[in-house]
Amino acid sequence: MSLFESVVGPIALRVIESTDQLNASAAELQLEVREALRILPDRREVYAGQLCSNQQAVVAKRFLSHPKQARDWRREWDGLVKLEALQLSAPTPLCVAEEADGSVVWVIMARIEGAVSVQDAFLEGDSDERTELAQQLAKLVDAAHRAGVRQRDQHVDNWAWDGARLYLLDAGSMEFSKHALSERARLQDLAGICVTLAPEAERAFRSAIRSKYLVDDQALKERLLDELDEAIVALQAERTQRYFKKTRRTCTEFVETEAETHYALYLRSAAPELIEAFLSDPESLMLQGRRLKSGNTCTVQGFAHTGKAYVLKRYNKKPLTNRLRHLFSDSRALTSWSSAWVL
Repeated sequence: MSLFESVVGPIALRVIESTDQLNASAAELQLEVREALRILPDRREVYAGQLCSNQQAVVAKRFLSHPKQARDWRREWDGLVKLEALQLSAPTPLCVAEEADGSVVWVIMARIEGAVSVQDAFLEGDSDERTELAQQLAKLVDAAHRAGVRQRDQHVDNWAWDGARLYLLDAGSMEFSKHALSERARLQDLAGICVTLAPEAERAFRSAIRSKYLVDDQALKERLLDELDEAIVALQAERTQRYFKKTRRTCTEFVETEAETHYALYLRSAAPELIEAFLSDPESLMLQGRRLKSGNTCTVQGFAHTGKAYVLKRYNKKPLTNRLRHLFSDSRALTSWSSAWVL
């Protein structure tokens, strides 16, 4: 259960570090949590809320007690402060605060009103808006590279668009160096951005690179563009392998459970009552709906739950000799699950 689901009323926090933008000199503050934005189990939670003292809208990252807690919140806070000092477009850092017992640390920043992910902005915008967004992305990437800044793990949620301005997010995952990025680091970061964008958005970004990125070094830009396709292919293969492994453990997206009767993986956002019904008695779901396929290897059933259509695929029990031959291999169900998510 997240804090948002269990807390009642504002949360009292003790400020341990702050910037001038906090507009408060008190050593304590009251935070009202309004929406859970992201939950990383047993490690980090991200909420939208507001400060009770001045009703300022904020994003608050809650770093839970674990061996790397101090490193994680320090990276986030220092990253925000550095981005502000470099005058790179990013959320304004406000403060670091801790809960009463000191076991949980919060990093609080100003919320970007009306912001959406770069991916959503490309999907929802018209032609002119997409062109403007791609050009701002190329210019902000150029400014970050000149300042020696890059993301360690690029993805669409690292960028936010408020309809007029683009912002860098997730300061805790950024690398900072004293000098402009090397050619190799630039190439890897550009490839990382291209991989994470949808095809139409990627094409717009590539076009913007030619006109807005490295405008004072045409030779370096041409070398980067010549090598970009190969770098993208290599990075796609690497990310596919990482995501394949991610589908088999508890993370923001999936939940892994194990009991005497079963081992299971399921989508965290799936309907809880459907998951409970499936884990307690999957055969009962096979009796609903209509049969789509009957075979020796698997049986496929279509059914509906709360007005939504689902397909349940049961891998049938094989003869003992077959099971022994594949004793140390992944089950067919597990292979199907991971492969489906990768695709």
